[in-house]
Amino acid sequence: MDNRLKALITAPKIDEMRLDVFVSDALGTVTIKPMSTEQHERYQEKARVYDDKGRVVNFDMAKYRLTMLEGQIVEPNFANAEFLAAVDCRLATDFLRTRFDWSAINTVAAAIENFSTRSAGTDPEELVEEAKN
Repeated sequence: MDNRLKALITAPKIDEMRLDVFVSDALGTVTIKPMSTEQHERYQEKARVYDDKGRVVNFDMAKYRLTMLEGQIVEPNFANAEFLAAVDCRLATDFLRTRFDWSAINTVAAAIENFSTRSAGTDPEELVEEAKN
């Protein structure tokens, strides 16, 4: 069997892949997973701003990044109600807004995008342009 074919057959599923990302001295490390195409499209949709006629008039990059971080950070586990209660937050985005500064958000968002594009073989700049449109 060809080595390339063997690599494809034995490659981990995207949802099984993990990467530890150092955020800052204060926040330490988070564990992320790459985005699937469907997740990427869902995060884009949540960040689009529509006018009264249903036309896209803007793209909220901050909302896109916060939504992406909420969905792609696996540790800490934002689905854990005990964790959110312990940090006095109702939602994962509350935690991200109150604990992550803009630099930390950008660091993790870039890591997720790079990890996702490496695993999918896509250019990160193309994804940014697609998100804007």
